[in-house]
Amino acid sequence: MKKHFHKIILSIIILITLSACSDPIFYTIMNEPRKLDPLINGSPTNFVTAGDFIYVATGSNLFKFHNVAGDNYWLGANRPGGFIMQLAVAGSYLFALSDNGIVKYADHTSSSLFWNNLSGVDDVRSIYAIGNNLYIHARHDGVHKIIHVNAVNAGLAQTPLFEFNRNSEFIGAAGNSSGYYLCTKNGYYYSTSASSFSTNNFSTLTNDYYMGIIQLATSNVVVAITREGKIHSLTQDQHVGGSVASFSDSRLATGALAVWIDGADHLLLAGRQDIGYSTNTGYTYGYVEIEFNSSGVFQETTFRIPGLDVSEGKPSTVSSQNLYLSSIGKNPVNHIIQPKSTGNTLIFASTQKSGVWSYRERHGKWQWNAEE
Repeated sequence: MKKHFHKIILSIIILITLSACSDPIFYTIMNEPRKLDPLINGSPTNFVTAGDFIYVATGSNLFKFHNVAGDNYWLGANRPGGFIMQLAVAGSYLFALSDNGIVKYADHTSSSLFWNNLSGVDDVRSIYAIGNNLYIHARHDGVHKIIHVNAVNAGLAQTPLFEFNRNSEFIGAAGNSSGYYLCTKNGYYYSTSASSFSTNNFSTLTNDYYMGIIQLATSNVVVAITREGKIHSLTQDQHVGGSVASFSDSRLATGALAVWIDGADHLLLAGRQDIGYSTNTGYTYGYVEIEFNSSGVFQETTFRIPGLDVSEGKPSTVSSQNLYLSSIGKNPVNHIIQPKSTGNTLIFASTQKSGVWSYRERHGKWQWNAEE
């Protein structure tokens, strides 16, 4: 009798195990890679490309990645001092914004970074660059303004563009062959001149607000993403070009935007997170992706979860949706970049609290994990 009871218990255990393996949640857990300890921990800044290097910072530490095929490692770089909030590259200069509102700059073409304070401004809130042009939201002559910095020469000449509310948010800049776009949460400014903007040429966004802006690879198309996950094509006219794509659910955009290219395949990647998300709980689905062609025309109207339709020939940043969901899919992504010279599908992401992650080959399998 006792032996028969043990057989029944064993059969039940086997049935439960088999049913669990067929459940997508249990399958995802079973496939979850062991989380590695990140070399670049905490809440890293945005990534910037300067010459042959990619830079990122966390806390007061600055790191650089040799952006050349065959090199796959990060090194510490000479620090600017202070807690680094944001990085930007304009011309031959790397700029770093610290939490005390001071901007420092260094010539990134030099063998080592020698940092200097950017004079003439204080209480700097944000910095963004387009080519040789740096745009900063700062206090100048006692008034908060958007200021243009000419990074072509060593003088770094400053031109105040227009007054800007101290508590408003300047969230990004992008350009194309037609002109320059300065994006705020409430709309964007457009100008054909890098150093001359009119407040009259402002396109207002209503019932939502912008989180990020980007030019679509080699195309002439500039797009911005709203908090609700809607992609707007920006135009030089005084109106928003309209929503051309969106998230497929009610999750929110973090503002992370990046272009991913593999041969003829082009994807726009966008960070997203759950509504009411806490960085300590819940799945956040790190980023989603959508296909566009070389002319910047979207080939679909909604973003997809990475790896979703790879079996049907759809391009994707990953080969396995389950591995994506069980790794970077658990982390909100603030910034993301595809190194341009590595010759493969390597990707880096700055997470909100778990450091820099990467999509690279580990133990014979491509997967997302913390960058060691």
